[in-house]
Amino acid sequence: MLGPEHPSTLACSLNYAFDLSAVGRSAEGRQRFEAVIDAYRRVLGREHPAIVAALAGQRANCDVDPMPL
Repeated sequence: MLGPEHPSTLACSLNYAFDLSAVGRSAEGRQRFEAVIDAYRRVLGREHPAIVAALAGQRANCDVDPMPL
């Protein structure tokens, strides 16, 4: 609904990448992680704190306000 490169979508995708790696699907997790970092750089800029945190291995905060239906 928000689009594949919306920051909230990317945050969820980042967490999914970490989850994939945690359950032993390392190659798939790494591929998704790299795609998310590339998208974050395009959308947020190269030095955004979300990118720095992700590269340090921190999960994204996905607490978002509910969207009206």
